[in-house]
Amino acid sequence: MLTRREFAGGLCGLPLAAAAWKDDFSEFASMPWNAPARVAKVYLGSSQPHWPKYTLDQEQERKDVEAQLAGLA
Repeated sequence: MLTRREFAGGLCGLPLAAAAWKDDFSEFASMPWNAPARVAKVYLGSSQPHWPKYTLDQEQERKDVEAQLAGLA
């Protein structure tokens, strides 16, 4: 049985192994999960906010989230 330290130490060699066999990973690099992510947005709220605080400005929160996502795009 491996300890957590032995397991973590074993994982440290993965980047080096990937660099050594870079040609073998060309198929892996073309997999669909390596493409840019698509983000879907759904905003849910009631007309009178109550959680996490009743003074929540929903419109400002939406604008803040949109600005953060635009910065990540």
